Amino acid sequence: MDGVGLNAQRVLMEYMKIAFADITDYVEFGQKEEDVLGLEGDPAFDPDTGKTKKYRYQHWTGHFNPAPTWSATVKMQ
Repeated sequence: MDGVGLNAQRVLMEYMKIAFADITDYVEFGQKEEDVLGLEGDPAFDPDTGKTKKYRYQHWTGHFNPAPTWSATVKMQ
């Protein structure tokens, strides 16, 4: 395989890069909180407290250069 620049050492090194990669170099994880909106698009209020209702959700965003950044959201109340 030397004609294409591959040898056992190079293949092993590539496998080691994959095995010991840190996912946080490529993906950002977190939790967000946003206002609950009513049908008209205005914030909904909790009748007991008078405060704006909120919901929290988990999110992650990938950073794969040179490809564009992507994101996915899992909304959980």
